[in-house]
Order: sequence, then structure tokens, then C-alpha cells
Amino acid sequence: MEEEQYSAKEMKVAKASLNVMKCSKNLLGLVLKTCECVGECADKMLQEVEEEELAGEASTAPLEDLEDGAQTETKQQKDQKRREMLQWISNLHEMGRTVGEGVTNFGILLYPPLDTSKNQEQLEKWLAKKPITTMTATDTDESCSFILSLGGTTLGLQLEHQLHALSECVENVHEACLLVSGESIQSCMSKEVVDSTARLRKAVKVRCREVEEAMAVWDRDGLSS
Repeated sequence: MEEEQYSAKEMKVAKASLNVMKCSKNLLGLVLKTCECVGECADKMLQEVEEEELAGEASTAPLEDLEDGAQTETKQQKDQKRREMLQWISNLHEMGRTVGEGVTNFGILLYPPLDTSKNQEQLEKWLAKKPITTMTATDTDESCSFILSLGGTTLGLQLEHQLHALSECVENVHEACLLVSGESIQSCMSKEVVDSTARLRKAVKVRCREVEEAMAVWDRDGLSS
């Protein structure tokens, strides 16, 4: 970023946007590591099922119908959980893809001078579909519990999209619950993933505050000049 090319009014927005870009990069790394952890868990579960099947075939002892039914149910439950885990990985990967695309979408808007034009059509579409909140209510002591509107400029809208995408993605990793059963898969996560998630949750909230403050000044001073 060539700072001398930005006006004093634009500099705070440019720096806050760069921090969002760095946070996005770190979150994409977390997504990859998280997918690896859950994928290893799913593979281990498949291996356990296969070993149990082999052990059952090798056994010559008669099994009661009830016991056999219980074993079948356990295998079905494991198969279902494994499918849910793979779907969870797919969903998280899609969230990560959205974050990656967002970096490009707002990154190309950072060339100075920053565009102050409004995009009413994009604003109306976004307002119709954007979530009310993406931050966990219990985290209000650390930051805002929702992402404020960043105005109707193209850059403001893209940054708002990105902050929502970041928040949704990191919260999904933090909660780590299967969609259908609601079962937690946090036990699959490595210590590195758990620690990185905690840091990034705080970082995303800091980025929200930085961007909100910067855009408020830009809207007040930059758009009125």
C-alpha cells in the first residue's frame, strides 16, 4: 500500500481494509487446518467401522438378535455421523471460498483515490438478505454483537459483506456442531485449531470496530467534501 497516494481522509479506511485482508488470510489458513482435523476424525470413524465388521465376520460365537440389532444400529449411527461430518467440511469449505472471493472483491476497490459513489441497487439487495447478527450474544463484552451498516458506497458494502463472511466462518468453527444431529465435533479439533479460533474470533471483532470507525469518518468527512 503506497500511503502517499491516499488522502488523510482515506488513510484510515485503507489501513482498516488491509487489516481485514490479513485477517481473511489467517482465517483461510484456519479453515484448511480445521477441515484436516475433521477429515481425520471421519477417516478414523470409517476405519473403526471396517475393523468392527471384520471382527464380526471372524467371530464364530452366535449373536443374539437383539445384540445384532444393536450392532447394526451403532454402525448406522457412525455412518450417519461420518456423512454429517463430511457435509460439515463441505459447508465450511464453501464459507472459506466466500471469504476468499471477498478479499478480491473489496481488494480491487482499494486503489486510490477511493470511490465514494453510491450503489443503491446493491445496497437494496444486501439489505434484503443480510443477517441481523453474526456475533454470539455472550461476546458483547468484547465487541459489538452485530455488524453495523457501513453505508451505501461500493467499498462499504463489500467490506460489510466481508465482515459478515468472516464472522460466520469463524463462529462456525468455534461452535463445531453437526447440522442435523446437533452433535459437537469439537473433540476432533487440534489444540492449534482451538487456539487459532479463539484468537481469530477476537481479531474479527477488532476488525469490525476498526472498519466501522474508519467508514464513519469517511462518510462524514470524505463524502461531504
